[in-house]
Parts: sequence; C-alpha cells; structure tokens
Amino acid sequence: MISDVSIAERETGQCLFRAPWIHTLVHYLVRKPSSMRLFQRTWLDLPPGSKVIDVGCGPGDARPYLPDVDYVGFDVSERFIRDARAKHGTAGRFYVGTAASFVNHPDFRDADLVLCWGVLHHLDDAQVQEVLRFAHRALKPGGLLLGIEPCFLLRQGWLSRKLMELDAGNHIRPERAWRSLLSRVFEHANTEVCVGLTRLPYVHIVLEGRTPDAAARP
Repeated sequence: MISDVSIAERETGQCLFRAPWIHTLVHYLVRKPSSMRLFQRTWLDLPPGSKVIDVGCGPGDARPYLPDVDYVGFDVSERFIRDARAKHGTAGRFYVGTAASFVNHPDFRDADLVLCWGVLHHLDDAQVQEVLRFAHRALKPGGLLLGIEPCFLLRQGWLSRKLMELDAGNHIRPERAWRSLLSRVFEHANTEVCVGLTRLPYVHIVLEGRTPDAAARP
C-alpha cells in the first residue's frame, strides 16, 4: 500500500508537477517523439479490446498512445484524475486512490497489460512490492507488467547522475535492485537499461513482469 505519507508528499508539493497541465507539458517537452513511437511498436502493439490498467496514471498522458483498448487508470491526485476525466471522457475510466484501494474492485481484474511508468521511484521497497503484487493479481494469465523508471548506473556521467539526483523521486535504484524487486513477485521477470529516451541525459530501465500462461500451468 502506498502510505499516507507518500500521498501527502505528492499532494503537498514534493512532486514537481502538481498542476496537470504542467505535468503534461513537461513530459511532452522532455520525451523524444521517437521514444514514444518505439514504445508503441515494441510494447504497446495491443489488439483492439485489450484491457490496460495504468498505475499512477496522472492526467492520463499515456492514453493517446494506446489503441482502441479498455483503459482503466488510477492516481492518488484528485487534480490529475479530474483533468484525465475532462480530457479523455469515455476513452477510459479514472479513479482516485492507491493500489490498495482497488484490490477487490472488478475494474482491476483480467488485464492484458499493466502500465507503471515513472511511479515506483517515488516509493520505498515495501511500497513497490505492494504495487507489484497488485499488478500480478490484476493481470490475466500471460499478461504483462510494463514499467519504466530512472536507473542509476555503476559508471555514469556526472551530469546525468546529478540531474537524476535532483529528481522528485527519492528511490531511484541501480539495475540489480530493480531486478530484485521485480523478481520477488514475477517468476518471469526481465529488465533492460535504456538511454536516450528523453532529451535530458537520463538513464531508464524497462521492467517487464509476465504472469504464467494458463496453458503452461500444471
């Protein structure tokens, strides 16, 4: 469960992008269009009607990059969710709360894909495990968790490290730590370090956790 302290931190200003329009504008300026096209081709090539759950969806900035899917998102920020509902209307269902809020909610079941982008580096290890367990329960057999987070390298440029140390998230981890957290919950876990996804010299890690296919179960 994301703690009340974590929620309070995001709502009272430790998150740099409290205003939805600032959040959207900054991400638009920082992200490279080629990166979003890569995500669409590589990870977001979903058949129509697939179910997608977006953890920490913010104002729903990921929604335009997804095809005709059944989209459900949640975030702790009421301001972000109000903005997401206003912008995307019936293209998705948006809720205020944390992963713990929706453990028994029918909208958060049988997902083909769970997105968790830029959320986990705001959480400590125990909170990350809560979110990953939520994702595992929410996925159908063979479903995929896809996370993208900042990642420290053992050998990293000075500017890159300093910029990442200024990030609003206090829990940026090296690859080994990210992989350890992911593999504690997902038997099929994979990580891949990426550079050049943004116009800033950030290092990111792609986290992939897949639930066992029903056909492969004993």
